Amino acid sequence: MEKLKIICTLLGFLTVEAVSAQIVVGGEEKKNEEEKKIELVDLDQNENASENYNSLTFHFNRSRTFRSLTVNEGLFGDSLRDRAKEKPLNTWSFGLGYQTKISKSVFFGAGLHLLQNGEQFQLEEQPDTAYSYVMLYRYTAMPLSLEYRYGKAIQLVGTAGIAPSMFLNATKIINATDSNKVETTETIKIKSGSQEYNAFVVSAFVGIGVNIAYSAKWSLYIRPEYRFQINSSYSKTSPYIHKSNAFGVSFGLNYIL
Repeated sequence: MEKLKIICTLLGFLTVEAVSAQIVVGGEEKKNEEEKKIELVDLDQNENASENYNSLTFHFNRSRTFRSLTVNEGLFGDSLRDRAKEKPLNTWSFGLGYQTKISKSVFFGAGLHLLQNGEQFQLEEQPDTAYSYVMLYRYTAMPLSLEYRYGKAIQLVGTAGIAPSMFLNATKIINATDSNKVETTETIKIKSGSQEYNAFVVSAFVGIGVNIAYSAKWSLYIRPEYRFQINSSYSKTSPYIHKSNAFGVSFGLNYIL
């Protein structure tokens, strides 16, 4: 009888310890599950927060620029002459921009850019002489745009907008070689306020590219872009109607505020 009591007592102790161990293990598993759940919630919150942001853009553009050039019909018109043989010119433009989200995938952008357009001319080969020039126009531009973005870490981006621009200056660099093989270079600079140029022009642009995020704050974008001028670069009394256009690649960095 005493042996039976001892055995029952031992079984009671073992049962209590097993139940206690099961409660402890179950509690640890429940705690781990809760920690994982909290971690997932934090990740979701960070993801949602990253989608609602304002950003600054550091912008560069390399373009092949040219122009449409037609006679200003009427009192001031003149024939194009050698200007009909002008060719495109590669130029750089750059600036800063600001973007804010206005819907799930649409962003509004504004900026301040130094915009450059141009063309060049080279006289066909002559036996003893040479003549060429480069014409470069500079504007302070204030582009306004709408962007549509699709994706997360790697986004497909389409953009369209207008760029009101103030004439800053123009530079014409002339190179000539005479029959005695003497080379000369002349630089003609035209500042803002000149009666030859329109003080205010408007361009429109469209582009499509990619935006690649490589950290929580920084992303890189690359976007082929076409830009065309709506009104003439020259004044109303000019012999010509001159409208610049450009096809190139914009690239830069976005910094999330």
